[in-house]
Amino acid sequence: MDRQPNIQINERYKQQQSIPNDMKPKLGSGARFKSVMSKAAEGYEKKGMSHEKAEQIGAAIAAKVGRAKYGAKKFSKLSAMGKK
Repeated sequence: MDRQPNIQINERYKQQQSIPNDMKPKLGSGARFKSVMSKAAEGYEKKGMSHEKAEQIGAAIAAKVGRAKYGAKKFSKLSAMGKK
């Protein structure tokens, strides 16, 4: 008996059940904020700005984007969750 079809079905099932690598971190963990902040800060550092100043600007940009996307009320709740 040939069991090749069973192996193919099992592998397809495993692929469907696996978690994709491009999933975003959980909302409220602070990881998304840090990601946006670090990308923005990196851009300003490449322009010649100091690390501390670039991080401040990156945090401000991430906060502005977050407030625009989620609204001030929800963003403040997410901020509180991220600080815990």
